[in-house]
Amino acid sequence: MAVRNGRGHTRLLALPDERGLWRRHRAPRDHGGRDAAGLHRGRFDRDGPRGLGPDGRDDGGAPDRDPGPGLVRRGAGSRGHRDRALRDPAEGLTGGLTRGLTRAAVAAVTIGGVRLIDSHCHLQSDRFADDVETVLEAARGAGVERILVPGWNAWSSDAALALVDRFPWLDAGVGVHPHDAAKVTDAEWAGIVRLAADPRVAAIGETGLDYDRVFSPIVDQHANLRRNLALALETGKPAVLHVRSPAGRRDAQDALLEALRAAGFGGSASAAAFGDRPPALLHSFSGPVDFARAALDLGLGVSISGLAFRRGEEPTAEVAAIVPADRLLVETDSPFLTPPGGPRARNAPEWVRLTASWVAERRGIDLADAPAMAGFGADLVAAYDRTFVRRTGG
Repeated sequence: MAVRNGRGHTRLLALPDERGLWRRHRAPRDHGGRDAAGLHRGRFDRDGPRGLGPDGRDDGGAPDRDPGPGLVRRGAGSRGHRDRALRDPAEGLTGGLTRGLTRAAVAAVTIGGVRLIDSHCHLQSDRFADDVETVLEAARGAGVERILVPGWNAWSSDAALALVDRFPWLDAGVGVHPHDAAKVTDAEWAGIVRLAADPRVAAIGETGLDYDRVFSPIVDQHANLRRNLALALETGKPAVLHVRSPAGRRDAQDALLEALRAAGFGGSASAAAFGDRPPALLHSFSGPVDFARAALDLGLGVSISGLAFRRGEEPTAEVAAIVPADRLLVETDSPFLTPPGGPRARNAPEWVRLTASWVAERRGIDLADAPAMAGFGADLVAAYDRTFVRRTGG
């Protein structure tokens, strides 16, 4: 938001977005009711309190809601220091993470032969409505060969499939986010179940538990999680899992593990549905190291996003080093969670290479030496072996 100070100079005010990150705010543009998928739609928000974030933590489980003007925070101190701490690669990472994403690391990501997957990107956000083609061209130029576009409710799941129709190298996820657990009707859920059988759909989700920002009652979140997990087992398409607890706690992480075990993940049910493929993916990982180890014991995969660069997420550096390569992915969670070295206004899939470079440093390897197609575990983005080749011949 542009305002004039007492000396008549114009400046931009910083707004916290729904992930809690600071960004410069511009007034929303009128897209003529058309979203990035080309579908007619009004303002793309998740029918929750404006400005309070669909995602609960900072991960970006679901777009897209611009904060209202009442949330503008004035003063240089509120944004300037925090933005620099989160986003300046020359200063490294704050909060005690070792080495950080150095300027050398950013410079080293000279794509070349590196082939990347962005395992979580909300391209149906209205923040991409004006330029989704340009965004995807930039991603391809940066070495991104696959993108998973997850849904969080009925409309966004439909929109993900519409994007796959326009850009066949994308894959869709369909499901219900914990914030929408109490909002999705029985008819909408039945529609999601029908969509899940579509070969364009590679994963179920985003779903999970959010105990940090409780936009749907926890009892409804658990019921929603159970039916999304059941759908994943029924279709053999991995669940994409969001999990957040209040700062310093792990209640949601422990509850998620319990729900996974109760549903049969890590046992004979998931073995029958998935074989040796991971039955679920912890998206935008957040939590203690022992939570990651317990999830790995159940056969899950782990995806790391720009959330890793935030204070309080220090364990992710160790997690990035211990996850087996065939179960490790990276993501942008665009349009949120821009990593250090990326643009401050809006994240985009091309910047997945920055997080991939940081993960490679944690593992003591060069990004160019990581296996092709994901930087790490290509088949983890779910059912690619069955859907992508059949759809594209690639």
